Amino acid sequence: RNDSIYFYVKDFIQDANAINLVEFVGDDSDVIEKQLSLLCRNIENSPSASGFYLAKNAAEIKLLWDLRKKSVGLISKRIDGTRRPIPFIEDTAVPPEKLAEYIKEFKQLLNKHHLIYGMYGHVDAGCIHVRPALDTRVTFDEKLIRALSDEVVHLVKKYNGVIWGEHGKGYRSEYGPAFFGDTLYHVIRQIKTLFDPDNKLNPGKIATPLNSTESIVKLDGPMRGHFDKSISANANVDYASAIACNGNGACFNFATQDVMCPSWKITNDRTQSPKGRAVIIREWLRQLAIQNYDVRSKKPFNLLKKILHRTTCKKDFSHQVHTELSGCLSCKACENQCPLSVNIPDLKSKFLAQYHQRYQRKLRDYLIANMEYFARWQSRIPLITDFLLQNPISRLIFAKFLGLVDLPKVNHKPAVQTLNDFTNKLPVNSLIILQDAFTSFYEKNILKNICHFFSLLGFNVYVAPFFANGKPLHIQGFLQKFHRVAEKNIIHLRKLATLNAPIIGIDPAITLTYRNEYKELIAAEQHGLDILLPQELLKRHLDKIPRAKQNKTYYLLSHCTEKSAHVASEKEWQTIFAAAGLTLNPLSAGC
Repeated sequence: RNDSIYFYVKDFIQDANAINLVEFVGDDSDVIEKQLSLLCRNIENSPSASGFYLAKNAAEIKLLWDLRKKSVGLISKRIDGTRRPIPFIEDTAVPPEKLAEYIKEFKQLLNKHHLIYGMYGHVDAGCIHVRPALDTRVTFDEKLIRALSDEVVHLVKKYNGVIWGEHGKGYRSEYGPAFFGDTLYHVIRQIKTLFDPDNKLNPGKIATPLNSTESIVKLDGPMRGHFDKSISANANVDYASAIACNGNGACFNFATQDVMCPSWKITNDRTQSPKGRAVIIREWLRQLAIQNYDVRSKKPFNLLKKILHRTTCKKDFSHQVHTELSGCLSCKACENQCPLSVNIPDLKSKFLAQYHQRYQRKLRDYLIANMEYFARWQSRIPLITDFLLQNPISRLIFAKFLGLVDLPKVNHKPAVQTLNDFTNKLPVNSLIILQDAFTSFYEKNILKNICHFFSLLGFNVYVAPFFANGKPLHIQGFLQKFHRVAEKNIIHLRKLATLNAPIIGIDPAITLTYRNEYKELIAAEQHGLDILLPQELLKRHLDKIPRAKQNKTYYLLSHCTEKSAHVASEKEWQTIFAAAGLTLNPLSAGC
């Protein structure tokens, strides 16, 4: 229910505790309809059945298959505490007619060890995917992998099944002889000898060549937990998102219409993927722990020490981490699209905050981080700043020395009446609009047009005085300053909230910062802010939307962060356009 897929399929599955997907495929629609009708009648007449949902069209069928594709991630979701779902008894298979009894005993076995686990599989093939939650950094749990595996092997043999139905044979190789039998296993070794006599291909997996003295891999051999065990307790908390990555590879997404990780798609470099970055951050944390460096250290080096440190620490692994994270656009698609919600932008901000305590920042980092303040300053003297920043010499200097190209031109701030009195109650049907640097200083008419639009709908529109949101500070890793800005803004926003009028923000990335980054850095009980996107308010007041004279079709290209962090956005806009008698088609597009 915490995954984005739930929003799309919740009407199909309602409050089900288990889901069984059944699909009929064929060339004759009449035959398929008869099969469907027969199945539906059987379910309706069964005293033990709990109901069904019949997918109406190809779009609904696709959503249910998307749910199925996400299964491996969904059963690997983070469990409270340090235990994580681990794939070591992951795809056992038994004859399908024995599956129900097998599952019953399997669950009894897991419950005996008081384990939390996820389960999904393929009924037609009798295959079950199970991932019990364990912490392999803890000796008790590490030993449980061997004990539980032996018990499951015994149970599988009881039902004439196999311990691997699809994959994962390599790390369970030592059980091979028991399942194949001596004769067949000898043949497998003969094949290995013919094709790989020197044992170079996946050595230790499944079988070794005949006459080889090398052994096959052991179930309780080196585990990821052995590497992660050295990561400090503080790092495990602060960088939990990186620790959570289980390598399922959902981020290796080539589909250009999906929002998932544009930097991975454009580079095809796996270190530039969320998975690659999470692995690199874990290794960085491990190296810091070996050096007894506290990731929560708040003591930055002075400028001279930073320069000297940079000179003497050229081989610091932190530089490689910095390089791999520098390509992240902070779009937050990974947080939503990854089944385990690995949040690379958040990890990047924390890393940069730590990295630049020891290494000097570039000037461009300061310019980008403080762009909201610069934009307000520019807007006060737009003719002068445009002359200084937009001439060919300035453009060349910014591009060559700072890597900044195509600087936005500051517009004269549109004439809007700002709200300066926070004591009087506002009239009924009032609305407060929060300004942001992009729409107030760079896009001349957006703020003015939105004020006009909501006025036409009957709202009394008030614009709050501009204040910096801090989003650029967070992206660049100026976390201490961002925290101060957020705390100050929350006091300001609470004053606005006392006026009992809905508050909306225009720019999605800025508006969603109030919900996400503010809430993450400031305790939830101290947060309590309800800052809406425009469509969220409009959906509450569909009766105010006038009908169009004729139906027209429009297309929506969604903001990528909005699409990731607020999955209901496109449906909300479709509902609003439908209320106006218009058709809106969201475009499937990535970055």
